[in-house]
Amino acid sequence: MFKGSEHDVLNRYYSAAYSLGLNENDIVVRITGDCPLIDPRICDGVVLLLMHSNADYSSNVVSCTFPDGLDCEVMRFGTLEKAWRQSKLKYEREHIILSNLILRCKKPGL
Repeated sequence: MFKGSEHDVLNRYYSAAYSLGLNENDIVVRITGDCPLIDPRICDGVVLLLMHSNADYSSNVVSCTFPDGLDCEVMRFGTLEKAWRQSKLKYEREHIILSNLILRCKKPGL
């Protein structure tokens, strides 16, 4: 378990991943607390999409392909780190997905 700022979500996710000693191309899977019953097969599919498309970020939340509660986001640690370094606004640090990861990816897989 990792504890971090309630308001700086981006720092919390980055710090948790960083504490694992991940490399730039290692994959980080993000599942939020409001999706406690996520189907692992869905996440596996999102991971495979990221890997096969050589993307930096992949998800099933940008385009609503699954019902609420089945959200899964996958990114490379380097992409998360880049967003963490470049994000300065409070909104960017609290709502990390659309404002950061997708816009900062060299190649999103959605």
